[in-house]
This record gives sequence, C-alpha cells and structure tokens, in this order.
Amino acid sequence: MAAPQVLRRFAGAMRSHVRSTTTSAEYQASLHGAAWHSKVPVVPSSTNKHISPNLPMDAVQVEAMLDTKLNATPYGTSTEAGVFTMEEMDDLALDTNTNEPFEIPDIARGTRFHKSCYFDATVASGVKKFVTYNHMLLPSFFSKNEYHSLKNDVCLWDVAAQRQVELVGPDALKLSELITPRAIASMKDVNHPDGGDCRYAIITDADGMVLNDPVVLKIAEDKYWFSVADSDLLLWAKGMAVALSLDVQITEAAVSPCALQGPKSVPLLKDLFGDWVEDLGYFKSRRIDFDGMPIVLARSGWSPERGYELYLEDESRGNELWQRLMEAGRKYNIKPGCPNQIRRIEGGMLSYGADIKASHNALELGLPTRMVNKKKDFVGKKALEKLQEAGGAKRLIVGVQLLCKEPLQADFMRAWKVFSEAGEDIGFITSFCFSPEMGANLGIATVQMEATTSGTKVHVETPCGWQDAVIQKLPFMPRF
Repeated sequence: MAAPQVLRRFAGAMRSHVRSTTTSAEYQASLHGAAWHSKVPVVPSSTNKHISPNLPMDAVQVEAMLDTKLNATPYGTSTEAGVFTMEEMDDLALDTNTNEPFEIPDIARGTRFHKSCYFDATVASGVKKFVTYNHMLLPSFFSKNEYHSLKNDVCLWDVAAQRQVELVGPDALKLSELITPRAIASMKDVNHPDGGDCRYAIITDADGMVLNDPVVLKIAEDKYWFSVADSDLLLWAKGMAVALSLDVQITEAAVSPCALQGPKSVPLLKDLFGDWVEDLGYFKSRRIDFDGMPIVLARSGWSPERGYELYLEDESRGNELWQRLMEAGRKYNIKPGCPNQIRRIEGGMLSYGADIKASHNALELGLPTRMVNKKKDFVGKKALEKLQEAGGAKRLIVGVQLLCKEPLQADFMRAWKVFSEAGEDIGFITSFCFSPEMGANLGIATVQMEATTSGTKVHVETPCGWQDAVIQKLPFMPRF
C-alpha cells in the first residue's frame, strides 16, 4: 500500500473513532465551540501548534488536524508537510485503548470524593479504575503492563491523595516531636545546600498503637509536611494542638505529589533538571522551579524501584505538569500507572490500612529502634517502654511464601488465617500477590512471635483450600 493510502486509511480510522465515540449531542456541541474532552486523547503542544498546549482535543480539533495534514503538500515532496510523524500517530492513536472510551465510574461522580489536580490528565491517559484514599480518588489501574514498565522503564503516578498535613508556627517542631517516636529536630529543610531530609515517621497514640505512617518533610524552620497514609491525621494533630494550647497552624496544604518510579526516572529527570538529580540521596529533597511551577522534589516513593516524588505547590498546573513529564518520558518508554501491589509486596513495603492497622503497636512493625523510640517525650512513649520491659512485641509483620508454584486463582477479599503445623491459629495474611519475577505466591502477614523465624512451616487457609507455606523475612526482593 502506498504511503499516502496508509496515512489516509489511518486518518479515516481516527475520524471514524472520533465520531463513533462521540454522541450526536457532543459532536454538535463541539461544532459550536462547547468543550468536549471525555473521550479523545490529550495531544502535546508539539503535535499541532494551532491547538492550545497540553489540553485535550475536541472532536472538531481532531478532524481539523487530520484534514490539515492530508490536504497539505503531497507526500514525497521536498517539504513533506502532509506526512504524519510517528509521534503524531502515537498521539492520535494512543496505546491506552482509545477504542474503549472511558466511562466515568459511579465512585467518581459528584463531589463527595475529591479529584486531584491530575484527574483530567489521568482520564486522558487511559485510567480504568479508582479507589478512595484520604477522601480522594486514587487511580488504581491503567493497564496490565504496569508491573513490567515499573521494573524496566518508568511510570508516572498520580499520588495526590497522599495529602500534606502542614504544621506551621512557633510550636510546629514541638508538636511534630510529640506525635511521632521518630526524631524530627535534626532534620534539614528543603533549601539546605545538601538537600532537605525526608523521614518515615509513624504516628502513635497513648497506647503506642499506630495511627498513620507518613513521610515527614521539613520545608522551613517552622514548617513541616506530614505526607500521610490513609487516615485522618489532620484531626489528631488539631486535637493535640488544642489540648496543649500550642501556637501552631494545622491545615491540609494545597500540595499534590505525583511520582516518577522506575530505573529510567533518573535520566528522565536529569534531562529536565540537570545531572544533580542522580546525586540526590535516598529520602533527600530539594525545592526547584520548573518553568514557573514550584515543586519540592524528593527521592522517595511507594515502590522498591529508584524513583522520585514531585510535590507540586501550584495545583492549577497539575495537568500541565503531567503532560510535560509524559512528553519528556516518551524516549524512555514512560507509561501512566499507579502504586503497584506486586512490586510493593516483593519489596516488603507495608500498607497502612491493610498490613498496618490501629490494632498494631509500633513494636510489631519490625522497624529499627530509632524509628520507634527516642530520648524526647512523645505520645505513647511510656506504653512502648512498658511493652519493651515486658519482653517486647508478641507479634511481628513478616513475609509468607506459599509452596505452590502456580498462581493461586483466588480473589483476596479478606485476610487469610495462618496456622502453625500443630494447627494453632497464629496470625493472618493482609496482602497477597503472585510474583512473576520469583514465580511464587507471596503474602505479608502478622503472626505470633514464635513463628517469625525465616523457614518456619505454616498452613494458610485460602478460598482455594489449605496451602502449605513458609515464613520469610521481608523484603522478598531487594529495594533500589
């Protein structure tokens, strides 16, 4: 088939797709200038200079681009103005199943659950499912290839649901020290020449039970962000401040992180920000300006891969940032994605609300001493010291590997009970997956201390029947 015929057939297919995925009302609305962005791809500004940059194309704009291209200078002449580049064909076709228009799920309708500043961009990028997290929508599925993209290339995640509880004022440090066993006072802020500090800092109540497990960033001398997991830390912090008459403002900051995770996140961000990105240490942060977008860049993220989180401080530019990152990542085979269950289990990364609950005390998480106790006073200190004096934790979070080699065909809807070889109920599995890399069924579990030695044989009660398994130390695979 001659090249012009190929291009015209492609254009015809795209035109048919536009019309088939647009209702008559939508198409007529677009003819009269009304916005219609629900079922067509986002096209970068580099594709067509006459289209507003970083905005989705409406039905008429798609057809206009096709007509402009096909009516321009014929293929084969010196200028080749009528030729679609591979990039333009990719932009129009997308590789995210545009033949299956996105249907807004019921959970996304209305205002009960907040939508992130990247929401429109994730819809245009092919998101298929959402879950709720911190009263927001969190993308939970784009495509079945996310695992391999995360391991081998780079993925862009909308993790704006990881909200920032901001403490500002003369007593910001005092309150920060009180609510966590982790030392905060020694942290450097994001403007420090050596980079700011990020610290994983669990939050404990008076009984030493875990209320949240945020990452803390020091933004300034009297300003801290607690980047929280899925629970209402904001209310706990406010209650503490009121009870102790502290001089501190506590709010949910208008700051929305997205994440670049995977081995190619490094060269991608070096292209954008410079070679210093590669030298940014683990759990270090730095404030940057990206074409007027204020961002705190942190080398962190909820995956065992090398990765970064970009805390955007101007939420009006969320879709723009997303598109800029996708454009820059094209050469690195970037894909849109979301926190990956398989990779985080392989990496032994715990999920608050699943593996960690308010019924866990701080000693049961298996964390280093520096993360669960300090010289300074904090809420829960006496309770945890009393537990230590009584012999320490009675349970521990560990890994469990089933002995069956085939993927277990069972929906993981509830925790699965774990039994000793003697038939005693010793714990429960709270997260489960099949690891393609290890060729094994893996779980994260809370079990009685006497069963926590690696290699201990156990039995797991699953919807598919009893399964033999062994206890493993976390992580199952190295973190990068």
